[in-house]
Parts: sequence; structure tokens; C-alpha cells
Amino acid sequence: QPKIEFSFPGVEVHRFRTEHRSKLIRLTSLVLMIVKLSMLRLWHPNCEIDFDPVGVVVGERAFGATGITIHHHHEILFEDNRGRYISRARKALVNADLITVADEDRRKLMEAEDPPPRRSITVRNTPVLADVLNEGARRKKSFSVVYFGSVGPAQCLDTAVKSMSDWPDDVCLHIYGARPNGYAAELLKMAKTLGLNERVVFEPWLSTRQLLPVVAQYHLALTLLRPLNDNWPYSAGASNKPFQAMAAGVT
Repeated sequence: QPKIEFSFPGVEVHRFRTEHRSKLIRLTSLVLMIVKLSMLRLWHPNCEIDFDPVGVVVGERAFGATGITIHHHHEILFEDNRGRYISRARKALVNADLITVADEDRRKLMEAEDPPPRRSITVRNTPVLADVLNEGARRKKSFSVVYFGSVGPAQCLDTAVKSMSDWPDDVCLHIYGARPNGYAAELLKMAKTLGLNERVVFEPWLSTRQLLPVVAQYHLALTLLRPLNDNWPYSAGASNKPFQAMAAGVT
């Protein structure tokens, strides 16, 4: 697994791989998580944070007691119980001492669950500036705009391209991300029709580890989502992209 980019005095982060095409490997990973968590509870029965439905289910099945149990939900729990662990995580809401979510709208949705959690608070994803900014990362000389992430209609990139007619003539849109379908070709066709094809630049794919130093070169980052599912209308306070951009010192 990749290195966990997080550290804080007195806090331990434990991560297991749970996504795999093999059902046997997924089940084995879950069992190992439950065993490891049970052992940690015996050694250090302190505060425990179970992250998202899979972490909550593991926490519910592990043996031993904790001092304080916190469930952190990065996204809402969908009404249709979509996902292997959501229905169990919903039932476990009342067992946690505290529920934390990343934005206020999602917290209100959690409070509307029946039965509601004992207590919930909003903990915003507030980033710290990345080390790359202390290592002499330099902005491009001319004003520049970047988008990074999945490339598709859900990310409103068509809206961004259409708006470029109103941008200053020398400002380009640099796009980093996987392009598994023909949507990139559609964007380029749209840009050409609008006379903007030289200003829409598809850059090479980047790994997460390479991302922040590259993003730090730009002046403005686009982080848009169409509200296509139950979660995205409430994603302003929790979407990872704005916080990655802020960590890179980009507006």
C-alpha cells in the first residue's frame, strides 16, 4: 500500500487493502483488519476513528472495548443502501460516541437518519501547505488554469471550455487526468469549433505523488461537479480536489 501521508503525535494510522476482484482476497483483508484492530484494542483501548462504512463495519465486528469511538463519514449514507457495508454502517450510527462529517450539509443528512446519531459535528478538510512549496516550487510566469482528476461530463469540463471565450486570450486550460473514453475528443472538437483548440491542453497523466508539485505551478484550479448522484450536491466541503489545490497554494 502507498505510504500514508499523515502523522500526528499520539495518532497511529492502520490501512488494509479491501478492494480486489477476488472475493476471497477481500474477505481475507477484512478478517485481518478485524484481528489487528482487536489486538490494538487490547494494547491501547483509547480513542478509535473508524473511517467510512467499511471501517465502521470492521470496528463493529472487532473484539474488545475502546475509550471513545468515532465514525468519520466522508460521504453520506445513500438511501438505497448501495454498497456492501452501508446498511450495517447505518445501523451502527447509534453505537458511536461521535459522528464526524466533512461539511455541514452532510451532517444534517446524518442527523436525519432514523435513529439519529448520539452526537455529530462537522470537521472540515482543512489542508496544510505542502512541503513542495518550501522547496522552491515556482508559478508559471503567465496566468494559467489547471484541472486535475477524472475527465468526463460529470466534471463540467464542457462548461469550462465554453466559458473560455470570455477568458483573456492568452490563458490556457491545462487538463491532467485519465481519459478512458472519447470525452476528451469531444472537448477538443468543441474547443476547435470555438476557436480555442490551442488553448485546451491535455497534459500527461500524473501519479498522486507527482501531483502537488505540478499543480503548484498554476494560478487557478477548477474543481467542479454536476449533481448527478445523492452525494455530489453536498460535496463542496468534502471534495478532495479543492483541498489538494489549497495544499499546493493554488486558488
